[in-house]
Amino acid sequence: MKKWIVSLGLISIVLAGCGNNGDDSNNNEEVPVFVEASLDVPESAELGEEVSFTVTVMQGSEPVDDADEVVFEIWQGEDREQSEEIEAVSEGDGKYTVQKAFAEDGVYSVQSHVTARDLHTMPKKTITVGNAADADQTEQEEDNS
Repeated sequence: MKKWIVSLGLISIVLAGCGNNGDDSNNNEEVPVFVEASLDVPESAELGEEVSFTVTVMQGSEPVDDADEVVFEIWQGEDREQSEEIEAVSEGDGKYTVQKAFAEDGVYSVQSHVTARDLHTMPKKTITVGNAADADQTEQEEDNS
C-alpha cells in the first residue's frame, strides 16, 4: 500500500511539472525580426572625387538608429589584406554614411559591417574608379589575342 501511495504521489508531481498552469508564455514569444542593411554605393567615381557610401539599417519597418557598430571596409581588386576601415556616422532614420575619395583607378569592393541588436550583417557592392573599366577592357582584348 505504501508503494502505491508513493507512486501516486510521484506521478502527481511529474504531471504537475508538465502541466501548462495557464501560462502560455511559450506561445506568445515573438519571432525575432532580423536586422536588414541596404547598401547604397555609386556605380562609378572619378579619381579624387569624394563619394558617399550609405547603409540604411532597418528592423522590420523600424529604422535602427542605435546600432552598436557600423564600419565600411574598402579594398581594391582582390587585395582585401590591404583594406581600409572607416567608421560610419549616423545621419538618423537608420542611415549611416562615410565619405571617401580614391587616388588610384580600379574596381573597389565596399562592404558595410553592421552590428545592431545582437545581430550582424555585411552587405557588399563594388565601385569602378577612374579608367578602370577601360583598363579591364584592354586586358580582356589582350587575353583574347
